[in-house]
Parts: sequence; C-alpha cells; structure tokens
Amino acid sequence: MTQRTAILFFAKDPLADEKAQRFPRHLAPVFRSAFGILHKRTAALLRETGLPVFHSNESNQTKTGFGKRITHALAEVFDCGFESVLVVGNDSPDLSHSDLEKAIARLESGYSVLGPSTDGGAYLIGIHQKNFCPETWEELPWCTPRLFQSLLTLLFKRGAPQPSLLRHLADLDHADSIRRWLKHPARCVLNKLRTLLHALIAEKPAGIFIVEFSFIARSIRFSKGLRAPPMCT
Repeated sequence: MTQRTAILFFAKDPLADEKAQRFPRHLAPVFRSAFGILHKRTAALLRETGLPVFHSNESNQTKTGFGKRITHALAEVFDCGFESVLVVGNDSPDLSHSDLEKAIARLESGYSVLGPSTDGGAYLIGIHQKNFCPETWEELPWCTPRLFQSLLTLLFKRGAPQPSLLRHLADLDHADSIRRWLKHPARCVLNKLRTLLHALIAEKPAGIFIVEFSFIARSIRFSKGLRAPPMCT
C-alpha cells in the first residue's frame, strides 16, 4: 500500500540560531551536547511511527531565512507525491509517541494538525498539499509568538476544516523557556539532559558531560535512519 503521509524532521542547529547568542560562548559544548541528546530522542520517536522520515538541517538547507528554508523543505517532500506532511522540530523535550500517533491519525482523516507551543509558536504542524502555498508560507511569522495564531488564520483562509489541536508543549528555543521547563520536576526526559541544561542556565562548566557527550553534537547534522528531502524526478 502506498503511504500518503511523510514526516519532515526540520532540525535546527542551536548554535546557528540567533537566540543562542544569549548564552555564553564558553558553554557552547554544553549547549550542543544537551540539544544533541534531545535531537536523538526526537529522531527515535519519529522512526517509531513507521512513516517515511525526511531530515532537513543546516547541511542540506540551501535557502536563506527560516521561512524560506522550511517552506523549501516542505515543498520538496510534497513534490515526491505525498498528500500530507507532518513537520516536527528538534527542541520539544516532552513530545511523546502518543502525540505523534494522534497527529498522524487526524492528518490521515483529512484534518490539519497543530501542536501549539507555550510561547505562541508551534512544535508540530500537519498539513495537506492542497492547503500548502509556498509563497504564503514563506511570509509566516516563523520563530515568533504570533506563529500559532497566524497558522490558524492561514488555514481558515485556505478553506481547511478546523485544525485538530494537540496539547500545549514547551519548546526550548531560548534561555527563558529552558528555565521554565526546568521548574517542573516531573519531566520524563533523560536526567543527563536536565543536568546539562541546568549547567547551561547556571553558566557553570559541566566538563564531565562535555567529554561524555561530545559525540552527540554530531547527530545534530547527521542522524542514522533519516534521509534528506530528495530531489525527485
């Protein structure tokens, strides 16, 4: 049976993000290691869905500007014949297998899906090709607190049914969001990730973890089992 839905894993290198400049430069290894753990965890969750997963990151994003990069990657996946695409980032530590299964089920039932982040953005976007207009998507207020509401407005204008909404989750895209996330002790994420993030926020060295996880930073650019958006002919 031909699969109609694919996943686009749109990964950001945390140190390439302008928001990363809020962190001290000497803590760059800690920052990369922490987000390397989160990246690998998300990649594993996506593989568990059994859907085709296409990986887009700084090594294969040729466009400049976040809006152009994510729109171009999404268009490439649609060009390969998929009817719907689920876009997932690599900075939501509480994303679960259940969240993904719910999103896929609703997407394949004909509904767009949005996972609202607690800062007004979106950690997950499920979209059908008929509701995708590259020129309009490029102009969305990506990486701002206005993104979620703008996505709702755009889908309404395209005549899409009311989108299915997932639960609100945090995405760790700046220091304040990391601090808020660390205040909740019941987070079911690797303890080593929490330790590294605590070190990052406290601006303290965490050399023991830098050595242990230095190899994880490379997974931000390369992730086994994932493939870059292909050039389909």
